[in-house]
Amino acid sequence: MVTTEQVLSTLKDVSYPAEREDLLRAAEEAGAGEDVLKVLRAVPAEEYGNAEEVARSVATDEPVDARTAGEQARQQSTSHIAAGERPVPPDPTDY
Repeated sequence: MVTTEQVLSTLKDVSYPAEREDLLRAAEEAGAGEDVLKVLRAVPAEEYGNAEEVARSVATDEPVDARTAGEQARQQSTSHIAAGERPVPPDPTDY
């Protein structure tokens, strides 16, 4: 089990802002284990402004607070379109 603290300690020398690929490169250079690299590969491909943003995106087996859980769920959702803006398929009984 990888903790957020382990991931962040591996990234202590990262200059922010940093992309996911920058985080992976820094972790590899720091000698991170495969478990840490796996966690970093799973974070959304976006720019991170600081270590706190990385911590919120890292999915570990640790219990998370409601805010972090919500942010992780939003980042992993398949659609960023509000339900009211999605196209509605025709009702099959209207034919």
